[in-house]
Amino acid sequence: MIRIVAVAGDPGGANALAPVLDHLLRDSRVELRCHAYRQAESLWHSRGLDCHHLGDKYSQAEIKAALIGSDLLLTGTSCNGVDWEKYFIVEARSQKIPSLAVLDFWSNYLSRFTLPVDRLCLPDRVAIMDKCAMQEMLEQGIDPSHLTITGQPAFDCLNKTRQQFTSIRRNEIRSQLKAKEDTYLVCFASQPLTEMYQAMGMDSRHRLGYDEREVREMLVAELERLASSTGKNIILALLPHPREALEIFSGLRSQIITISTVEKISAHELVMASDVVVGMNSVLLVEACYLGCPVLSIQPNLVPRDALPTNRAGYSLPAYSRGELRTMLEQMLLSDKFLSSHNDKLAELELPAGAAQQVVNLIHNMLEIER
Repeated sequence: MIRIVAVAGDPGGANALAPVLDHLLRDSRVELRCHAYRQAESLWHSRGLDCHHLGDKYSQAEIKAALIGSDLLLTGTSCNGVDWEKYFIVEARSQKIPSLAVLDFWSNYLSRFTLPVDRLCLPDRVAIMDKCAMQEMLEQGIDPSHLTITGQPAFDCLNKTRQQFTSIRRNEIRSQLKAKEDTYLVCFASQPLTEMYQAMGMDSRHRLGYDEREVREMLVAELERLASSTGKNIILALLPHPREALEIFSGLRSQIITISTVEKISAHELVMASDVVVGMNSVLLVEACYLGCPVLSIQPNLVPRDALPTNRAGYSLPAYSRGELRTMLEQMLLSDKFLSSHNDKLAELELPAGAAQQVVNLIHNMLEIER
């Protein structure tokens, strides 16, 4: 029997690991023990995965006990100030247990594997998304022997999701949000950037050049201007991040456009029902591109290199200033010619399938067992 311990905290890591765990659970040779904290716990429970609860402060004794007798440690990556995954990796190395982390996004590479005392805690292997992530991690001095390109397992479902989404379902969602045919439905994929960077000991405005509040207010102002100049009805559907409380949107109001917080519609269905998907650098923007949606990334006064790979490749469109935001919104909502050209570009985007299986194959190779 192969004993594998899985650990996750942040939603990105939990979602990336979930399809891999599904594969492992179907293997009769594997005994899987899952440990989760914060948003990962509810996300895994919603998928029917049993997991042991981890608290908001790591316990070395608890980690040591959890790893005894295991053959492999499998983790997501988190930057939340608790970071159980990092301490599990350190203990696994102490017990000479192989460790594998699955990366879920193109940013904060070193922060995901650095303890508060600036001690790097790389696992034996990191499953990464693509060549872009590989190049960026090499530029930051990470040893390539630790890195294997597998794809992003959370994206495995996107082709099927897109194929199963019907015009009837689209109309149902728009009707639920009171978006008539002549109404523009704009989905905003929110992120708790301030909280996320505080957990890493940073200020989001200093690190990025902007924060989520500034972006939300800028977006509302430009949508109001567009609604006033065109006479069109606009609905802004706010999609909270799993780490966000709904109360953060309470002060966001308008007399000109309709602002609605969405809770009970799946993120993938909401973006496919929308006319434009807007956000900052959320992984949902990447997923929306694969789902064939027009995507606008608002990152005013951006300081570092843009982390969103679809911006760099032209599949999503970046707005780095208020002027660019205004222009992009007008083109994406009002210009059929612009949308047609952009949809042709999106049609070039192909999603490699089978990332979860690639991670499982990597596990087999690490343990030198037959597939």
